[in-house]
Amino acid sequence: MTVPETVSIALAGAAAVLLYTARKRRSAAASNKPRGGHLISSLVAGDERAKKFVVDGYADIQVVEGKVASDEELRHVAGQLDQLVTSTTSACLLCRLDGELAGYLWYVCSTACPFGPGCYSFQDKPYLWVHTVYTSPRFRRRGVAAALYAELDAVARRQHAPEIWLDVYSTNPGSVALHRGLGYAPVTTIYCKCCDADADWPPA
Repeated sequence: MTVPETVSIALAGAAAVLLYTARKRRSAAASNKPRGGHLISSLVAGDERAKKFVVDGYADIQVVEGKVASDEELRHVAGQLDQLVTSTTSACLLCRLDGELAGYLWYVCSTACPFGPGCYSFQDKPYLWVHTVYTSPRFRRRGVAAALYAELDAVARRQHAPEIWLDVYSTNPGSVALHRGLGYAPVTTIYCKCCDADADWPPA
């Protein structure tokens, strides 16, 4: 999924969206030190169980953001994961805890402006865009997201990407608190309203 496609999906809805950047990030370990036992790996071709975990997690995220992912959208996500495993700059990080899949973080590398129309200036250097991050409910508050973001910091250093960007719905206060705790800071808020009384809202 390209950044414009990602943004078009992420910004659909009436809730305000906060765009965060880790331009001045501190180490994830400084505020949310990952606990031992987290095994981080990347999604590989043929791992259908892990791919289903990611697709199901994506669907759960949509519910938290006030949306319901259609079957077509979920098939599209699965197809994008199939392409992702061949990328050298983007990946889906998996976290296993107690031998089970506990969470994932899907990131892409880009140089395009991560928000707004062409009137915004475009990036002149590569950055990592967090497509989605997810922790299975039974593993929450066990350092899964912190472990995934610690690995993402290492990826950014290896790829010489000076910034990490992501968006957070204001309807997801847990995610807002998580990212602030990891050193991310909001850079803008995008608002949306429906002007067609007959239109379904929020849009599917």
